[in-house]
Amino acid sequence: MQQKILTFDEFLGEHRRRVSVRMNKVLWACIAAGPFILVAVLLGLFKNVSIWAGPIVGLSMALIAYIHKQLLKKNVNVVITSIIAFIAIDCLLVFMDNIHLAIYLTWFLTPVLSLFFCDLKIYLTTIGINYVFMLTSVWLTAPYYVERRLDIETRLAYFLSRSGNFTAETIVMVAAGLFLYKLSMDNYRELFEAQEELYANQHALYEKQAQLSKNEQHIKEQMDVLESLSDIYDYAALIDPGTGAETEMRQEEETSAEERNIHEKYSLAKGSLLRSVAKEYEEAFRDFTDLSDIRERLADRYSISEEFVDADTGWFRLQFIAVGRRDDGLPEGILYTVQNIDSEKKERDKLAEDAATLNYRISSIANIFMTVHELDMASNEVTEIKSQSAVVNDVLAAVQCDPQGMLRSVMETVTDESSYDDVMRFIDLSTLEQRMRRTDTISIEYLNKQKLWRRGRFVASRRDEYGHLTRVLWLSEDIDNEKRERDELVIASERAIAASEAKSTFLSNISQEIMTPIDEVLSMNEHILRECEDTKILSYSKSVRSAAGSLVGIVNDILDFSGIEAGTLKIAAVDYDLSVLLNDTVEMIRTPAEEKGLQLTFDVNKNIPKYLNGDEIRIKQIIGNLMTNAVRYTEAGTVALCVRSEKVPDAPDSVLLKVYVKDTGIGMKKEVLERFFSEVDGDGENGDRNIKGTRLGMSITKRLLEMMDSSLVVESIYGLGSKFSFELKQKVVDWEELGDLHLS
Repeated sequence: MQQKILTFDEFLGEHRRRVSVRMNKVLWACIAAGPFILVAVLLGLFKNVSIWAGPIVGLSMALIAYIHKQLLKKNVNVVITSIIAFIAIDCLLVFMDNIHLAIYLTWFLTPVLSLFFCDLKIYLTTIGINYVFMLTSVWLTAPYYVERRLDIETRLAYFLSRSGNFTAETIVMVAAGLFLYKLSMDNYRELFEAQEELYANQHALYEKQAQLSKNEQHIKEQMDVLESLSDIYDYAALIDPGTGAETEMRQEEETSAEERNIHEKYSLAKGSLLRSVAKEYEEAFRDFTDLSDIRERLADRYSISEEFVDADTGWFRLQFIAVGRRDDGLPEGILYTVQNIDSEKKERDKLAEDAATLNYRISSIANIFMTVHELDMASNEVTEIKSQSAVVNDVLAAVQCDPQGMLRSVMETVTDESSYDDVMRFIDLSTLEQRMRRTDTISIEYLNKQKLWRRGRFVASRRDEYGHLTRVLWLSEDIDNEKRERDELVIASERAIAASEAKSTFLSNISQEIMTPIDEVLSMNEHILRECEDTKILSYSKSVRSAAGSLVGIVNDILDFSGIEAGTLKIAAVDYDLSVLLNDTVEMIRTPAEEKGLQLTFDVNKNIPKYLNGDEIRIKQIIGNLMTNAVRYTEAGTVALCVRSEKVPDAPDSVLLKVYVKDTGIGMKKEVLERFFSEVDGDGENGDRNIKGTRLGMSITKRLLEMMDSSLVVESIYGLGSKFSFELKQKVVDWEELGDLHLS
């Protein structure tokens, strides 16, 4: 990986940082002075020094070293950090009560150390600090020397004599330091220049390596291309157009005998390929493989190719490719290739056939429309795809305008006045984008001036990446016959609806009319039953009452059926007591069952909620119809009513009632079961014409369950009986359980 080339200032800054790091290690080492000071105090080596000096010195140096280290981490100027280190060392030496050692060590050591930073500011600052420090030391020690020397009378005289010497030494020190500074800087600059030259050489080496790698990759790619020729082509060779020499691009040891035979066949130099070419292609083959003008044919082209038929192997392709160019622009050499394309040719022929078939189908679809035009919204152009309207062609020939102008001119010419305003709004292209935002097609039906119905349609042909329309198709279609047939169907449908409504109204009215004389007959019959004492007449009267009751039931069924057909019968939900509903239902069927000697059995789960919400009247009617039907078609045996319930997972306030009525009657054949609800009168379907009644009640039951989002399930075995069941969702009013019911 290529290294970063530093500037001299960056190089010098990195050197100063390393020196500061080493200085920090010296500060940490100075912490060890604390224990030594403590031992020296205990041995009496220091005078007037407290026993606490050692710990204080150790802690102080640790604190200074820590602060110095944090400053280094924050990249504070090395001048500041180094001065802190020097002052700390000086203070340590003074504290050790060795003033002379402090003077000479700091006088020579710290300036020399500062030169390692190669920073003149550090050097001069440390010289100044040491100079002041030494003058202070001389002033503090002057009384000691005045007392012991006869040649010095006063403290000031000693101070002045010693300070003069220090000043001279300082001048010499500064001069020597400046020389050393220059010497160090020259040394570091030479070192930097050598490193910079090394980096430059490395950079050049990296560039050469990269170029070499690139060249190797390019060579590898070229080799891969050449190696892949054996996979793409059956034969490949370099040809010298001047001499006709042919150099085959293959390795003999990697080629089988069969492949060598193929290569010999395809070689132009050996001329054996011409003998296998189909006769109708021989002349074209000779012209194409004529090398006398091959350079001229490739003068302004990269390659030329032709396809021929081999009598043995099928279709193959010959190709000449220019290799290199001379100064006159003609190719230097020719690459000659042979490729077997029999499978490719068959696939292409099949694709062409499929495309032709698709084109034919599209054309057939286009025959539906009278005119088809593509409107280019981006370039504001109109392209005619199909036009069978002479009027439209005349208009387009007379005007040359944009899509909007074209549409307006055509539609103004062909549209009837009754449809004019609607059509003009429909062809407004300024609003088309908004109208077709969520759809790919919109249409309008209109009358033309010949009073014939037409349909105009916009179809999205292309949208941009944002979904905006860029091209649309405008299609016009003759729908006159379709429109008139639709209108006739609508009229017929309306008539059928009216007839159905009239039928329902008639049934409702006639049923109500029938109820009046029936009520009168029943009233008169009641008088006979109360007042007549003739046994024979009373028997007839009871038969009249039974027949009238059946007639009332039929009329009520007709009223319900007509109400369902007319849509006037509604489901009305109320709160009800399930036990009352079941008791009332059983009481309605008990007498007919006893008259036929049938046994009624009941299986009602006692855990069912007692108070529910639903259409009580219709539920009672449904169960009653099922049980009446069971009694009617059962001559002997039992009729069973079973009621269960289960909670609804997605509706915690509801239950699902499961009800079935099972009988041991005559049952139904399979063909009767399939059309059970499609016929009203089912008497005698199973060969028993003594059973009276209709299936109208069952049809009503089925329709009522459908209105309550349920369905009636019928299971029947001919000769054994039938089972009718349904499930009905009911809302729970109170979760009090039904308990034991005594219905039998």
